[in-house]
Amino acid sequence: MKKRIIITISVILIVGVSIYFLVSFLEHKNKQQQPVQKETKEIDYEHMIKNPKNYVGHSIEAEGLVDDSKYINGKGVYSVILLKKGEYTTSVVIFETDKKEALAQQSYIRFEGEITGIYKGNLDLGVQGDLVEIRTKEVIIEESEKSPNMVNVEINEQGNFGNVHVEVDKVRMYPKSTRIYLFLYNKNNARIYLNDSSIKLYADGKEIPSKYEVLDQSIRLARSLEPNKGTRGVMSFEAAPKDTKKLDLTFEMTMVNQKKPIQFSHEMNMEVIKK
Repeated sequence: MKKRIIITISVILIVGVSIYFLVSFLEHKNKQQQPVQKETKEIDYEHMIKNPKNYVGHSIEAEGLVDDSKYINGKGVYSVILLKKGEYTTSVVIFETDKKEALAQQSYIRFEGEITGIYKGNLDLGVQGDLVEIRTKEVIIEESEKSPNMVNVEINEQGNFGNVHVEVDKVRMYPKSTRIYLFLYNKNNARIYLNDSSIKLYADGKEIPSKYEVLDQSIRLARSLEPNKGTRGVMSFEAAPKDTKKLDLTFEMTMVNQKKPIQFSHEMNMEVIKK
């Protein structure tokens, strides 16, 4: 009887161990047959810029502004992008091997790709130092001077406000921003300052908040003007509705040693022919 019990227990142990090893073998084989997945994690942009090698092979999705872009013969289009995530102070280089047309400067894009290494600064893009290099899988142009989604309204109106000559040239409406192109000329005998906090835009009575944008030097509106000096540039705001009928722009300018500001207010009819 005792011998029979020992044999029974031995059989149970042998069967149990066999099943364990069989299950372990099958699980191991199944893992080997599955494709290896790259580790994905939330990218710490500040850490990535300082330690790009740690992120080689990782996927990235980001958006930002095109600071420079060139087609490099035989290599593709390389572009320096100021990332929105880094408040437009963090730069990376993206490259598109299947493209020949450079991205328009100041375009706003979204892109997806893989971090491939470090781009050594050189004269091709006019950048200094080492930047994170990204091979793109997809680039979507959100806003551009060439964008089909951009609505251009020629205004071409002017007036004088407290010896400041103001011309409103045009309005450009993008999916994510509204830009008003202005010319200001100071005819006073003292310097004037544009009060940023006073800049307001209303679309059919609803306020459109100001928007910080990194703009090319050629279209930056100076915030102060010496006597008999002018500035031509852009005021940027969040996107206004495409069906806006009327825009109202207001702002104030203050002359040196004067407390009372010079007030500007202008209504723009958006129901004109859009070009």
